[in-house]
Amino acid sequence: MFTWVRTSFLIVFFSTPCIAAQEVDVSRPLIDDAYSMPDLADKVVLLHERFGALARHLAAMEARLSREGVDERLTELFLPEDADDFKAKYRIQLRIAAGVEKPFEWLVMARDYLSEGKAEDAATAAYQAYREILSDRYRAEAIAIMAEAQSVRGRTRDAVNLYRLSLGIHSDEDARQRYATLVERFDLRIDDVVVDAERDIPGACVVFSEPLSKMK
Repeated sequence: MFTWVRTSFLIVFFSTPCIAAQEVDVSRPLIDDAYSMPDLADKVVLLHERFGALARHLAAMEARLSREGVDERLTELFLPEDADDFKAKYRIQLRIAAGVEKPFEWLVMARDYLSEGKAEDAATAAYQAYREILSDRYRAEAIAIMAEAQSVRGRTRDAVNLYRLSLGIHSDEDARQRYATLVERFDLRIDDVVVDAERDIPGACVVFSEPLSKMK
């Protein structure tokens, strides 16, 4: 497809909101056959540190509650945080902090983080699930969660290639449909650029690999 772009510089500018929002570099193919799993080990360490902080907070909370009597709390009009609720809310994180978690709990946590909109934490937890789980089906799901987390963060190229890795391990219809949607929407490349500098306002003819209507 040919698209003429007018500009006062020899730089091509064009307005494509979907591309800008997803930060897709159209000068490179979206699909990378040499793509490899990103290394998120450092982020896993940071998650462990946060879970350790939760465990310390729980310990301090329980110590405080054991020291305070009911009368003292009522006198101070102080309603302490419920330790049982805290333990229920952060059950998996506390188990990980104690070193007694099971591999699938990382996957459960990744799902929860993704549903809560915590994309970076979801990707990190899914990465650790992928490292620890032996089942191809659930390893593939972990990578698919990483892919969706990257999509949420606007990293479309990572999302597409992670979905490809996931489907290469285990075929899943939801992952396949999501992969196909991303490719159909964002696999756009610049095949050629012809600059016309003879006009009063220089222009450039940009040849895209696909019709721009696909980007809507």
